[in-house]
Amino acid sequence: MIIALFFQCPCCSGTQYRTSHFDVSASNPHGAKCIFCKTVMLLSRQ
Repeated sequence: MIIALFFQCPCCSGTQYRTSHFDVSASNPHGAKCIFCKTVMLLSRQ
């Protein structure tokens, strides 16, 4: 079984992101940030 997570930026609607263990927090448990505007990514419902 493959589990895929889809992220979307709430600010610019971008879907490209980077992850870092330095960015992990309670509000950002996956450590994903938008590569364009550096906003915390949200899980997208597909």
